[in-house]
Amino acid sequence: MPLDDILKASVEQKADAIGMSGLLVKSTAVMKENLEEMNRRGVKTPVLLGGAALTRKFVEQDLRQLYQDTFTMASMPSPVCASWTN
Repeated sequence: MPLDDILKASVEQKADAIGMSGLLVKSTAVMKENLEEMNRRGVKTPVLLGGAALTRKFVEQDLRQLYQDTFTMASMPSPVCASWTN
């Protein structure tokens, strides 16, 4: 899904978080581009990343510095989201 569609839906739905899933290695490159663009646009919505193509090392070393707001890799997103709202 194009980033513009993701961001439009997040505003329309008043989303508490934006999730991205990477099943293929190419997906991780798209995530990186999305995070950079979201940061450039000043998006302030928490982001959850998941999927088979992600490793904790990649998330922490390559993606962490790209996004200015709350950001995590989540294999179990419900507890993470709960911690953001408490």
